[in-house]
Amino acid sequence: MEKKRGFFQIISIVSLSIFLLAPGCFAYSGGTGEPNSPYQIADVNDLLQLAADTNDYNDCFILTNDINLAGYTFDKAVITPIYGQLFRGVFDGNDHVISNLTIDANSEDYVGLFGSVWGEVLNLGLENVHITGNDSVGGLAARVQGNITNSYSTGTVNGNYRIGGLIGFNMYYNGSVIQNCYSTCAVGGNNSVGGLMGTGGNITDCHATGIVDGNTIVGGLVGEGSDNSYITDCYATGTVSGNFNVGGLIGDNDAIITNCYSTGAVNGGRKFAGGLVGTNHIAYSGPAILINCYSMSAVDGNDYTGGLVGENESVVTNCYSTGSVNGNEDVGGLVGNNNSWGGPGTVSNCYSTSSVTGRDNVGGLVGIHDGETWRTAIITECYSAGRVIGDSNVGGLIGNSDGPNEVNVSFWDIETCSQTTSDGGEGKTTAQMKMLSTFTSAGWDFIDAWNIGENQTYPFLRKYHTGDLNYDGSVNGLDLALFADDWMENLD
Repeated sequence: MEKKRGFFQIISIVSLSIFLLAPGCFAYSGGTGEPNSPYQIADVNDLLQLAADTNDYNDCFILTNDINLAGYTFDKAVITPIYGQLFRGVFDGNDHVISNLTIDANSEDYVGLFGSVWGEVLNLGLENVHITGNDSVGGLAARVQGNITNSYSTGTVNGNYRIGGLIGFNMYYNGSVIQNCYSTCAVGGNNSVGGLMGTGGNITDCHATGIVDGNTIVGGLVGEGSDNSYITDCYATGTVSGNFNVGGLIGDNDAIITNCYSTGAVNGGRKFAGGLVGTNHIAYSGPAILINCYSMSAVDGNDYTGGLVGENESVVTNCYSTGSVNGNEDVGGLVGNNNSWGGPGTVSNCYSTSSVTGRDNVGGLVGIHDGETWRTAIITECYSAGRVIGDSNVGGLIGNSDGPNEVNVSFWDIETCSQTTSDGGEGKTTAQMKMLSTFTSAGWDFIDAWNIGENQTYPFLRKYHTGDLNYDGSVNGLDLALFADDWMENLD
C-alpha cells in the first residue's frame, strides 16, 4: 500500500489557515475554548486546525479521543511551529494518546508536538514518536515556560543541542514545573541530551527509562540541570553513553537534586562520568546540592569517574553508591574528584560500597581530594567498604589528597577494601565497621542522620527503613535473607 502523504507536505500552513477559517468551516468538534467549555479535539482534522490557527493559541482544549498520526510526516513543530509563536492556553489530553507522530526536521530548531508551551499541557500520552530536529527538540515540547503534568512519551528523539525524550528545554522561569511525567524514548544528540529533558529544572516525580546517547552533557533524566532550579523525587534507569559530563541522572548539574536515584549503566568516554551526576558545579545562585540521593549504576569511564559523581566542586550530603566503578585517573567509589576549585567541595554523611578499579588516584570513597589555597575541600562522617584496586595513589577511603583539605571522622573497611592505607580517614575491621560504638565514639549522628543493625550491617542513612538491609528502598524477602545469613554467621 502506498504510504499516505503528510498533510503539511501537501499544503502550507498559511493556506491551511485560510481554508480552516473560511466561512462555513467547522470550529473543532465542540466547545467554545473557555476553561469551562474547552474546544474538543476529536480527530486529526481538529488537531491540524489547532496547529494552523494561531488565534486559538490562548484558548483551552481537551482531547476526546485517541489520535493516530500514522502516515503523516511533519517538517517542523505541529503546534506553534514558528519561533515566536507561543501556546499560552491549556491542552488537556484527558488521558488520551496521540500516536505515531513523525517529524523530520534535521535543520529546524524548536521541534516537537508543541514548539513552545507558555501555558499548560496535562494528562497527555505520546506513543511511538519519531522526531528529528536541530536545537531544542522534545517528544512533547521543544521549549517550555509553563507547566507539563501527568504526561509521557515513547519512541525516539534525535537532534543536536538540548534534546529530550519529553522536553528539549525547560526554561523554568515564573515557577514553571514538570510534574508526574516520564519518557521511555531512546534519545540521541550532541550536547545537553537527556532521557526526559535536554536542559532545565523544576522537575518533580518524573522518570526516564530510555537509552541516552550523546557527546557532552548527557544524562539519563536531564542533560544539564539548570542554576536556581530543583529536581526532586526522580529517577532514571536507562543506559547512558557520552564523552564528557555523563551521568546516570544528570550530565552537568547546577541544580538542587533531592531524593533521586539512578540504576542504568553509565559509559563515559573521556572525562567526568558519574553514576548519578557527571559534574556537580557551584552555581551562580549558590551551591549545586545533592541530598538524599543514590546510584546503583555500573560506571565505566576514563578520568574523573565516580560511583555517584565524576567531579564535585559543590555539596554532596546523605548520599551513597553501590555500583561498580572502572576508570583511569581520579576514580572513586562515590566521587572521582572532590575539589574546591569553584566551590566548597564538601562530602558529608555519605558512603560507598562500590567496587573500584583504576590506574592512578583510586579510592574507595574519593579518588582525589583536591583543595585550593583559597578554599578547603571537606569530607566528614563518611565511609567506604568496597574492594579497591589500582596502580598508584590507591587508598581504602581516599586515593590521593592534595592542597588544603579536611577528612573528618571517616572510615574504611580494611578487609573488604583490600587496602590498609589511605590518604585520609581511619581503617577498621569489618567487625568494627558494624559496631555502633565505632561511630558514636567519633561523634556521628545516629539520631537524625544514621542508623545501624548492631553487628549485622554497616551504617545506613536513616531515610531508609531499619529493615531495609540491602538499601533498595523496600523491605522484602531479600532483606530477610540477608539478615538470616548474618545471623547464621554469628551463630558460628
